[in-house]
Amino acid sequence: MDMEQTLYDVFISYSRKDYVDEHGNIIPGNIISQIKDSFQNAGIHYWFDEEGIYSGDKYMEKLADAIFASTAFVFISSINSNASEWTAGEIGTAHLYKKKIIPFRLDDSPFARSIIVKIAHLDYIDCNPNPDKAIKDLVGPVLTAKEEEKKKQLEEEERRKKERLKARRAELQQEIQNLSSDLRRVSSQQQNIIDKIIEQKSLLEETDKTCPVCLRKASLRQTFCERCGFTFPLLYGLANTETDTVHLAILKGVWREAETQQNIKKELKDVKNLLNLAEQKVKESACELENKEHECVELSKQLSDSNVKLGKLRSEVVSCHTEIANYCKEVAELKNVITRLNANQAKVDKTIVNEGE
Repeated sequence: MDMEQTLYDVFISYSRKDYVDEHGNIIPGNIISQIKDSFQNAGIHYWFDEEGIYSGDKYMEKLADAIFASTAFVFISSINSNASEWTAGEIGTAHLYKKKIIPFRLDDSPFARSIIVKIAHLDYIDCNPNPDKAIKDLVGPVLTAKEEEKKKQLEEEERRKKERLKARRAELQQEIQNLSSDLRRVSSQQQNIIDKIIEQKSLLEETDKTCPVCLRKASLRQTFCERCGFTFPLLYGLANTETDTVHLAILKGVWREAETQQNIKKELKDVKNLLNLAEQKVKESACELENKEHECVELSKQLSDSNVKLGKLRSEVVSCHTEIANYCKEVAELKNVITRLNANQAKVDKTIVNEGE
């Protein structure tokens, strides 16, 4: 059995004489049966010895295992249970396993001297004078112990999980270190071979290789392309090793996309420059337009003043026309007067002539 495993919420320690009669029949209405029913209704999983067979080492092991596998321990204290060696042994085992012991007194009989040291300091539940209330008071602490044990088990499981993860992490780190050492050793061996191959290639005047992504030339000793960043395989260009076609296709696509984006950025930069020039011209045109507007406003003001002056001149001209018309009328009248005067002068002159003759 796992020393941290609990299978029962509570172990019920009792005397058979308080539960069954001398014929082995369950005593009607006995408190122990009521306690069992209350535990069952509350969802409390209890261990209870129904058979009452106290013999054999195997049975004693069964009792010890059941107590160990229980969260709490309820001692049904009575004159019969205090006189039983078995209940004293069960309490001793519960005390040894540091279980939560809850005494439940059916009567006022004193605790046996064999157990009093272990439970005298504990709070007990008195069945008298209200058995129903006493049973409810018993269910409460058992449920509390159940929840505490559940929480404890969850915490313990979490702790074990962390320990397992920590141990696994340590194992993986060690494996990584071992693999890294192997890789360094293999890489060193491969590099020596590569150096020899490059020397042989140099004798054949083969000093460069072509990047399969951007098609730029690179030295045989270069590990990556300085243009697109492509990392050359260890034997790339030195043997007939085929590069992963899917991987290479992805890299080419990425490079084409990068070039396209670079071209787009350049075009956008050019467009931006053109827009800046156009914006500058628009600003200059706006300044010119503003100046023209000021000139138009000034001209409009001058035109308005001229219109006012023209109106005044028109009024003066009308007045002059009126005066001229009046002068003309007066001149006409004067002419008539002169004409009459001349006619009269002629008559006078004629008369004078006639009289002279």
